[in-house]
Amino acid sequence: MFRKLMAGTLVLPVLVLVACSNESAPPVQTSQAPAAPSAADVLDDVVAAMGAENLSSITFSGRAWRIRNGWMQTPSASPPWPWRDEITNYRRTIDLTAPASR
Repeated sequence: MFRKLMAGTLVLPVLVLVACSNESAPPVQTSQAPAAPSAADVLDDVVAAMGAENLSSITFSGRAWRIRNGWMQTPSASPPWPWRDEITNYRRTIDLTAPASR
């Protein structure tokens, strides 16, 4: 164990020195860098690709269940305690034009 620790202690600084002292050729300078698109242009392209130019709301619905945790936290203290909670008809609509949502 001691040998492995000493070998690691000696090899790590050597690797760091080799990596830092690697002086290769200077980076090639190009005459002109390609112009990167702005974030607004990229987002406009994504919205157009999804076909969501006039999107004003999103609605999702579904059914789910969750298993209770190991501490058996329940709404009431009297048994029998359910092993899972079920959500049978969940529906949510998010209005994207409103500044805030509940």
